[in-house]
Amino acid sequence: MAILCGVLAAVAYGVSDFLGGLGSRRVHFLWVSFAAAVVSTAMTALLVLVVPALRPDTGAAPLLWGALAGLGSAAGILALYRGYAEGQVTVVGPLSAVGAAALPALVGVATGERLAPLAVAGIVVAVPAVALMAHQTADSPGDSPAEVRAAGPEHRPRRLGPGIAEGIVSGAGFALLFVALGRAGDAAGLWPVLADQLVALALLGLAVAAGWLGRPRRPGLGGRSGRVARWQAVGAGALGLAATVAFFAATHLGSLAVAAVLTALYPGFTVVLAILVLRERPDRWQVGGLVLGALAVVAIAAG
Repeated sequence: MAILCGVLAAVAYGVSDFLGGLGSRRVHFLWVSFAAAVVSTAMTALLVLVVPALRPDTGAAPLLWGALAGLGSAAGILALYRGYAEGQVTVVGPLSAVGAAALPALVGVATGERLAPLAVAGIVVAVPAVALMAHQTADSPGDSPAEVRAAGPEHRPRRLGPGIAEGIVSGAGFALLFVALGRAGDAAGLWPVLADQLVALALLGLAVAAGWLGRPRRPGLGGRSGRVARWQAVGAGALGLAATVAFFAATHLGSLAVAAVLTALYPGFTVVLAILVLRERPDRWQVGGLVLGALAVVAIAAG
């Protein structure tokens, strides 16, 4: 069940991020981030209200861990959507996953979690997998057009694409989210998730207010593009909540390291959607990363 929840979290995060990225290309990423957070927070609160088993009596510690997760959630979402708005989906998402996979795995091992050798191998493979997916072929500024054409795509210089800083910050933010929710404990129901959502919503609301005051003419959620972006934000928020709940369950049914690495493979699903919908073309390195990611999932599940 822990493996299944981790994979479900990866699928839900991958589709959620793709929808949020699409919305961020239509309107300002701050509005999409905030709208998605409103949806996910409202759905979490509704679940807590209507299902008594999800709101057991709990102390302050799980809520504090949930609040800390909210800091990471807000930072991760803002950076990721900004990166999607400015760069390639097939670059920013996988780069984000490097930190989201590696840091929680290191924390889990450092705090005494023991993993089977095959699961360790899967974790080791997952890190270069997302790193490979983050690469793209690009023309070097020093190359002439004739030299680039003569070299061919397979011999062109390689670099990380646009959105590098956003991908790194996003990965660190999601790593904090994963670690904090993993430490919240399994006896607190959805209270830590609700605390995470409320803190993230408050921070994203402040970011929207600051962006509106600083750039009052930035596009919002009105007009035709805004209507499409609203629905994309609703989908992103609902799937983001589903992914968070699935990850929360995975960390308490299994180890933090395994749950975090499985969940951090979400860019694979985002990349597939970018290929099918946006017609972005992965090169052989990115395809190799997707294959390694699939092998990592199999190894972790078998371990």
